[in-house]
Amino acid sequence: MRYANSTTLPPTPLPLTLSELIARGLLNALIVAYPDQVSATMLLLSVGFPPHMLPPFAAPQAFWLEVCQKISRGATPGASEPLLARAAMDYPKSPQFAPYK
Repeated sequence: MRYANSTTLPPTPLPLTLSELIARGLLNALIVAYPDQVSATMLLLSVGFPPHMLPPFAAPQAFWLEVCQKISRGATPGASEPLLARAAMDYPKSPQFAPYK
């Protein structure tokens, strides 16, 4: 499943809503950058996502959609900011993540 993607939008002040994450292509970027359970879990734990809130990893699309929903509802300190900043550190040349360095 692919979500609407517009990478030409300027960065929005954080925190981003789930709709903004989708519209800016950030959900798709997370799916591509962290497509497996190990990399996704390591990223999330490194930014303070509560381990007990990790959804089952059946497919990257469903996993990241649920994670982003939980983050937009306050599951992590700083909302989406730490997640996007860490992704920008891991993928500094990513046009989706670079604005959140």
